[in-house]
Amino acid sequence: VSEERRSIPWSRDGQPLRYRLRRSGRVRSGQLRIDVARGLEVVVPRRFPARTDIEPFLRENAAWIDEHLGRAERRRELMPEARFADGGCFPFFGRSCALSVTQRAGRKKIEARYTEAGLSLRTPRELAPREIRAAVVAFLRNAAREVLENRVRHWTREIGVSCKGITVREQETRWGSCS
Repeated sequence: VSEERRSIPWSRDGQPLRYRLRRSGRVRSGQLRIDVARGLEVVVPRRFPARTDIEPFLRENAAWIDEHLGRAERRRELMPEARFADGGCFPFFGRSCALSVTQRAGRKKIEARYTEAGLSLRTPRELAPREIRAAVVAFLRNAAREVLENRVRHWTREIGVSCKGITVREQETRWGSCS
């Protein structure tokens, strides 16, 4: 997979359209993806013709691109970027959640407690930002699992089916599978 950053003249706000071009052996036709943090990604097959064919592809999808870039900008404005440090914040169920990190001597592992004030991490030692992020992700994964298990339990009883299990992962894109 190869990736490069590009831009083309664009009518949106008079600014050039910046995008990441990624060539992939896994796709058969052009795909557009918009990430709140990273912006527009254009994924094309490895043998997709040069720039001359990518720009028309973008212009054909201009309305979709403008609409979804606008949505991403609005989401970015509503939800500040996650900051994994004492006094930072991260998104939690559609709201900004405050993060408090305190050291407690004698602890063997990290303890996470959620209250209306936010998430409090009590740690056995000072943590690096990546360790704080890992602890917050573990908390979020457990919170998601709890919510999903309750919803699945309700709906399996409601419609008379069974569920073998639920797995919560840190996906790069939104997706789900049910069989």
